[in-house]
Amino acid sequence: MSNKIASLNTKRLKLSDVSPHPANPNTHPHDQISRLEHLIEKYGYAKGSMVVNQDNVLLAGHGVWETLQNQNYTEDDFIATINGHGK
Repeated sequence: MSNKIASLNTKRLKLSDVSPHPANPNTHPHDQISRLEHLIEKYGYAKGSMVVNQDNVLLAGHGVWETLQNQNYTEDDFIATINGHGK
């Protein structure tokens, strides 16, 4: 069996240039996003909580991505996978 390990780097992207993963099984109800908005306003959030693949498809951090858009952020830092899994 071959182990493939993705290389990671950070890149700044416009939130509008990122697409949610179509197979993401998680949903974030309005009340959950509202609570997350409140927590981000009060405490901030961990950079690197959003991960995209080489095509800027979101692999992790869908709730934070949605919340930042609701709070009128236009861009942020993402961890980007390179030459690895994540499609």
